[in-house]
Amino acid sequence: MAQSLNFSKALLGYRRVTFFDAIVARTILATLTQLLVGAFVFSGILLLFDTRTILDIPSLLLSYAMAVALAMSIGTMNAVIMAFLPAWQRVWGVLTRPLLIVSGVVILPQNIPQPFRDYLWYNPLVHVTGQMRGAFYYTYNTDYVSPLYVFGLCIAIGALSMLFLRRYHRDILEF
Repeated sequence: MAQSLNFSKALLGYRRVTFFDAIVARTILATLTQLLVGAFVFSGILLLFDTRTILDIPSLLLSYAMAVALAMSIGTMNAVIMAFLPAWQRVWGVLTRPLLIVSGVVILPQNIPQPFRDYLWYNPLVHVTGQMRGAFYYTYNTDYVSPLYVFGLCIAIGALSMLFLRRYHRDILEF
């Protein structure tokens, strides 16, 4: 997502193609790719192994929607920052390394000690992974998941990023 403006620089030279078109096109491409790969992997696991999973499709789709919204908003923010600070790509890579641990992917949020667990709820990825886990495991407690928080954060970050893109899109194209 963050590289969508760089990949579409040649197309952005046309008057009809806007930065919003490039971001939406990259979002659709990435989303469809991830959905297809996820469908193959999950279908293969469910067909080959006796998982006894009761799949909750609406919960699964909600988790994918939260993930797509988060990716689009954070990716747009990073596209703006990387246009002015190219070193941000490396900094972002270093900053996001521990996300696998602090997003509830490896360690369940319920297993984190209490003083740190309260800070963990501010990470929107914890809500996305919790919603996804709840879609596959019927008995998993998803009381802490707040789609409103995730979508609200995505709207705020996305609106601010679009505001900066609208203001500085000509400067970004010149870099």
